[in-house]
Amino acid sequence: MLDNRKLLAFAIAISVTGVIGLYFYTATIEPQDMNIVDIGHEDVGYLAKVIGTVKSVIMMEDGSMSCELVDPETNASIVVYVQSDAYNAYVDDEPGPTPGAVFQFTGIIETYQDVFELVVSSSDDILSIEAAGETTIPISQLLRSPDIFDGMLIHTNGTMEDPYIISDANGTKGMGFELQDVYDDTTYRLACVVFDNDMIGDHDTGSKIEVTGTFQYYSGTGSWQIMMDDETDIFLVPSNT
Repeated sequence: MLDNRKLLAFAIAISVTGVIGLYFYTATIEPQDMNIVDIGHEDVGYLAKVIGTVKSVIMMEDGSMSCELVDPETNASIVVYVQSDAYNAYVDDEPGPTPGAVFQFTGIIETYQDVFELVVSSSDDILSIEAAGETTIPISQLLRSPDIFDGMLIHTNGTMEDPYIISDANGTKGMGFELQDVYDDTTYRLACVVFDNDMIGDHDTGSKIEVTGTFQYYSGTGSWQIMMDDETDIFLVPSNT
């Protein structure tokens, strides 16, 4: 029969073995590739890998980061919470997530206030896929689901229509125009504004252009628009003729 000392030693040995086994087990778990739209309550507690577009970013006082990750194709979204040590280690070497960028995160699926949340605990589980503004998003897609893209840095293209000068009592401030595109026999028109005096007159109605700017709702006109900083955000598409 075991005495107390032997029993204690045996219990400690079993505990240490269990902890070591659990460490190696969790270290070898392969994350499950998941689409944001498919995540459900049955997935809570699982290690998952998701890819999406960053819609918004919130920095916490403790250095941790929370962002909303969306799938523009399905309009599904999930909150991603990156613990402070993981986030700080990542931004030491790479730019942090910004609205419009495409990222891959790996973490544990949890719920917080009845909202699905992916909790990321290592900088190795953060991967930048595309910087904001690198992928061309059609005007039709922007205007069919504007709330998804609100606040993102967006790259799109189309035909310039109805350019006009923006000015006030101090003189010319920039230029506004509409960017037009046709999809599925429907014409879509997106308001664009660029505050740069140097480019006034450089582009005419009918010009094929690409633009990069912040997609947002402007209450003054009651419409969605792309706001650009200067002429470098507009690229004239060369004619094939």
